[in-house]
Formats: sequence, structure tokens, C-alpha cells
Amino acid sequence: MLVLLGHNIVQMRQPRLQASDALHHVFTRGNNKQTIFREAGDKVYFLNLLSSVITKYDWVCHSYCLMDNHYHLLLETPSGFLSEGMHVINGAYTTKFNSKYGCSGHVLQGRYHSPLVEQESHFLELLRYIALNPVKDGFVLHPEDWRWSCYRALAGIEPLPAFLSTQRAHGVFDQDTTNARRLYSDFVFERLPEALERARGRPSLSMIFECCQDTDRSAAAIVTAYAKHRYSMTEIARYLRISCATVSRVISKADQADLDWEFRI
Repeated sequence: MLVLLGHNIVQMRQPRLQASDALHHVFTRGNNKQTIFREAGDKVYFLNLLSSVITKYDWVCHSYCLMDNHYHLLLETPSGFLSEGMHVINGAYTTKFNSKYGCSGHVLQGRYHSPLVEQESHFLELLRYIALNPVKDGFVLHPEDWRWSCYRALAGIEPLPAFLSTQRAHGVFDQDTTNARRLYSDFVFERLPEALERARGRPSLSMIFECCQDTDRSAAAIVTAYAKHRYSMTEIARYLRISCATVSRVISKADQADLDWEFRI
């Protein structure tokens, strides 16, 4: 929204949609794509926090996936309160993260994104997209190998988390739970080859850094490895034998235009 202020045009933020019975694809990333989940305990804390907020604000969670530097949620808000709940989640997690790791300032980048999901076909594709996120980013070869998503629960491989609803996610496939689990898995598998192909297209760190002979080129390679090919700061630091803090400083200095972030389905 543009507002005329004196002789200047100022870009104003659009107000958040706070509709009841809305379905949202909620996602956010670390500030400058930094790692926001450094160890398993961080992800466990986040999921416990999510569970408490879902209960408090009467949300329905259909799907989720936690990656190292971002997360996805597929949320329904029968009573509204999306902004209130996300404020609690992101605020509490930031406080915990900074306290645990001796950091200060922003952990998450800007406002979370929460586009509406208005068609059943979009809902279906999001179920598949979220499940395949760890595969296409090169972390695992199969979605069932990623511990930090709901794929295993929706596929019937492990018990359901208390906060995860299966009624809609299974219902779009079959009313019989056993058939629904199988059809859901088959639906995800349809795009598994594409996700694997995308992961294989990621060059190794040695390929990214082999031509770097000066400081500027090395800095550009760090940004490329992190922003374009989604290597974590820890992986880059370990390869270069430097500290994560050094990698973080290089990325923080990068032009934000080089760090554009898009989630495509």
C-alpha cells in the first residue's frame, strides 16, 4: 500500500488477514538465512511451543516441516488469532535462541509469510511440497528419513503428534485411514524423482570454492553456497576451517538483493 506523505511516497505494510476459518501456508526463515535450529533440542523446543500455541488459539495444524534455517506450517484458524499466535511463537523462540547461544537481535527475518490457501488442489500440493522439502534441499533421499516433519506421522510410520490433525489431510485421499495413508505416500512419491534431481543439481562445496583465490571471490562463494545452494553455515565453516561467526559476518554483509527467497510449489 502506497501513502503520500508530503512530497514523498511511502510504502506501508498491508495489514494482516485475521479471518476465521482461514487456511494459511505459514513460513519464515532465519535472518539473512542464518541457521535457526542448531541442534535437535532447538527443534524439540519449537515443536513444544507450537503445540501449546495451537491449543491456546484453537488452531488446526495439517502439516509442518522444520529445516535448519526455515520452517513451514499448514495452519487453519477457526477462531482467527493467527498474528497473536505467531507473535508468541516467533517471539518466544527468539528469546530462547538468543539466551541459549549468547546472541542478540533478530533471529528470524522480517515478518512471517502467511498466504491464504483457497483451493483444495493448492492444499494437496502443499502437503506434498512440505513433505519433500528436506529431499529437494539435499538433506535426505526420502521424506521418511527426515525426523522433523509430519510425513512419517501422516504416512502411518510413527504415532501422530498430539497437535497434528489428520482429518483433512487424510480425508482428501480416502475416508479409510489405512487407504488414506497409502494414497498420501503415493501422492508424495510422484514428485520424489524431481526432488532428488533438484538435490543432485547442487554442486559440492569444493566445486563452489575451487576457483576462489582472493577475499572478494571467497566471500561471493560463501554467499552463493549459503543463499543459492542452501548449505548451512556450519557446513561452510567446517569446509573452510573457519568459525561460524566468520561465515555469518560475510553473509550479513551481502547485498539483500542477492538473498532473495522464494518458496515455489
